[in-house]
Amino acid sequence: MGKPHQRSRNKAPTDPVLLFIQDTQNQRIFAKLANENSFDSDVAAGLLSIIKNKCPDIPDWEAFYRRATRLAFMLHEQQLFVHLKHFINHVKARDSQSKSKASHWQKQKMVSELGIRAEPYTVQDILDGKPEIPAFKVVWRERTTKDHHIKAHFYMSENSRSEDHGVSKLVDLDEYDMVRLAADQSYIVLAGSPEAYTIELVVVRGVGMGCAYSPSLTKFLRKAVDAAVNYR
Repeated sequence: MGKPHQRSRNKAPTDPVLLFIQDTQNQRIFAKLANENSFDSDVAAGLLSIIKNKCPDIPDWEAFYRRATRLAFMLHEQQLFVHLKHFINHVKARDSQSKSKASHWQKQKMVSELGIRAEPYTVQDILDGKPEIPAFKVVWRERTTKDHHIKAHFYMSENSRSEDHGVSKLVDLDEYDMVRLAADQSYIVLAGSPEAYTIELVVVRGVGMGCAYSPSLTKFLRKAVDAAVNYR
């Protein structure tokens, strides 16, 4: 007698997403990246690249998460999905921040239009007085170690006796040994000697003043200075 016919019991192919999340090493990585302080966007991008190679129909982390949650019933470790949820939230937050930041190309475009894309030059070029670079006045001055006790929220005036600023907290700079820089001159302030110097301050006048970005840039820089003065 012939052997009875047996139905094929070939196992259905396992979903690659399921295999990925079942891997204990990947589970440890997701657990670490679920912590906001440990989240690393470069590691996340590397993982997504691996997943795309295994699953061409998974374009991003949200698609991965949707697929993974449909497979949740096949896993006993539900804590993994808590980690995945936190991880996805961190990815979304970083993506949102990235969209609000200028790209490398946008930064290059702005630098070019501001007219500050030029050949680089060094402090030594300035000291040598090379004619092809901007004209700087070099000031040699050592940084003081004296505490002047000029605190935040104090208005600093060059001559408080002849000016009425309408503020009570005012510091008269005439009482201090300070260098005054002309408004139409570029400066570089150095400490030490030409053979061994430290750059204390660089003031470049007339930079980025002739394009559409100029008013917004100036407004931003004023706010930055105000913040540095009032919230230091």
